[in-house]
Amino acid sequence: MTIGITLSMETETHLEKGVGYIARCIPLDVSSQGDTEEQARENLVEAVWLFLESCIEREVLFQVLSECGVTVESKPVSPPEDDSPVITIPIPLLLTQRAQSNYAN
Repeated sequence: MTIGITLSMETETHLEKGVGYIARCIPLDVSSQGDTEEQARENLVEAVWLFLESCIEREVLFQVLSECGVTVESKPVSPPEDDSPVITIPIPLLLTQRAQSNYAN
């Protein structure tokens, strides 16, 4: 069984002289760069995805997210009402046989 979750995280982007645009996912402290603001944000999405994929492979995703201040809500959470830029990352999770049997109990 596969479970899908989506993370929306605040980002910031700025122009750094001689480097280009730098985009940063604030909660995870993951950064990327690009020649344009849009390219930097696209590269950031890929960087965050690769970081999270690495966490999944090492079985530390929830520990890392918890350390970054991410909490699990049992109800849908609305995005911030201000104009804070956010990125949304879909994360497919595979529910293992052991987890499935624990979930059924």
